[in-house]
Amino acid sequence: MYSADSLRVVAYKGGDFLPTWLVAVVISAVAVLMLVLALRRKNEQ
Repeated sequence: MYSADSLRVVAYKGGDFLPTWLVAVVISAVAVLMLVLALRRKNEQ
């Protein structure tokens, strides 16, 4: 898992060629996806 600090650094560096909102959307989508996968695994056990 990435820490908040590393995500901040990536978002900061990516700010040169990526809009901030796009970075935020991608990070949110990844977080939701991981949450869904974790819940699915829990339900299977």
